[in-house]
Amino acid sequence: MAISAARERKLRKRFRLRDTDQDGYLTWDDFEATARQLVEGFALSPDAPRSRAVMDTYREFWQQFLVPMDTDGDGRVSEQEYLDAFAGGLMSDSSFDRVYRPHLDAVVRLADTDGDGVLSHAEFGRLMSMYGAAEADVTAEFDKADTNGDGQLSTDEILAVVRGFFLDDDTDTPGSRLFGKV
Repeated sequence: MAISAARERKLRKRFRLRDTDQDGYLTWDDFEATARQLVEGFALSPDAPRSRAVMDTYREFWQQFLVPMDTDGDGRVSEQEYLDAFAGGLMSDSSFDRVYRPHLDAVVRLADTDGDGVLSHAEFGRLMSMYGAAEADVTAEFDKADTNGDGQLSTDEILAVVRGFFLDDDTDTPGSRLFGKV
């Protein structure tokens, strides 16, 4: 199964953002660096429960989602392996939610600095800036994602946006600019 050019651009952008050391491969070190950046960005101790939850879910996400993409067994995922996995249908809506939801739950709890269970525009903006998104993209995505219009994002609303980024071929749907303009 082929993926559209638009979806390929989104996936390539996300791959480059995840490849923290810019060596052309995704490894556990890249994921660990991102998790640590989030924890440090929210000024939490690495031993805090929310910090440990993020670190744990990043490891689980790596094991469940990325390790199967490593088709040559070298312990790292090339950009081509990443694209091939999506083209091959590795992630469908149901499997995406099953693998991504626990990860997202922990990240949302980390970013939810006031503890109300949802992300305000400011909390969402702070989180997404750590992933490299510009303020204009954050605002556009927040507005698209806030489907009930309450000025806050639930984990379900964020999951729908993230799913749209990874699985939708349309570049105008919610999630298309989640990690910046494609």
